[in-house]
Amino acid sequence: MDMWQEWQQLLPMRRPTLFIYLKTSVDTCMKRMAERNRDAESGVPREYQAKLIAEHERVFCNGNTVLLPDGSRVPCIVVDGEQNYRDDEAVAKRIAQFISDAL
Repeated sequence: MDMWQEWQQLLPMRRPTLFIYLKTSVDTCMKRMAERNRDAESGVPREYQAKLIAEHERVFCNGNTVLLPDGSRVPCIVVDGEQNYRDDEAVAKRIAQFISDAL
């Protein structure tokens, strides 16, 4: 089953008008999950995270739009999620400006 179809079955939603994808490496994802120390994320295997990222890359990084199940396309902004936007205000502002400029 396609990821979109699964999402729509689990979380019925309105048609999105924009996607913002924070592109990160497996290492960064694993590090951030460890830092958050959430029970639900504690057992996520590295291999699963790698597959999840690969699927997100397929959906969100294939050009500058995302193909929806109905055949329409929605704009997608890909942001470098490797940057420390949480602790560095200047980085957060640059990302916000990048998104604002893309709109």
